[in-house]
Amino acid sequence: LPPIRTAYRPFAGELGGGFLGVLLCILGGYYVQTLALSWAAVVAAIAYACVCVGMLLMHHYLDVEADLAATPPKRTTVAVLGRDRGKAYAVGYSASAVVLFAILSVWSLPFLAAMPFVLLALRAHARVRPGEPRSVTKEELTVIQTGIAAGLGAAVVLAPVLIVAPLAAVAGYLVHLRLA
Repeated sequence: LPPIRTAYRPFAGELGGGFLGVLLCILGGYYVQTLALSWAAVVAAIAYACVCVGMLLMHHYLDVEADLAATPPKRTTVAVLGRDRGKAYAVGYSASAVVLFAILSVWSLPFLAAMPFVLLALRAHARVRPGEPRSVTKEELTVIQTGIAAGLGAAVVLAPVLIVAPLAAVAGYLVHLRLA
């Protein structure tokens, strides 16, 4: 809503709404459970926020013309940068997630569970053809699924009781595919 309209300001939506929103949700959830913050939690929150912003950016690829034609124009980062530079920006977020999860994996071995998924997401970001609906749809689905798997994989290794979450996610997804 005015006057903020982060979706209508390049970089502001991804940074203010996406990155900061995910970061604060993760750190808030961690703090509520532990009544403390750790460097590992902060780095993990930043890494996962990078995963989520990469998803968000990819979602804008096919909307560039419609966003710029809207009244007022929706000036997303991808619309302003263009698809190719927007893709490079999204790849940067995805690559940052890979680097941060790699650092976390050395620091705390359970985060290694996220690595295959963030690497698959980076591959999808690199392969996508931002102006082709079929490519964007396929690779965006991969990025969404691997993003969820990265978060749940690390969570289950850190707290095995959470195995219920990915099992429920897979069951829900299979039901969704069956109904769709």
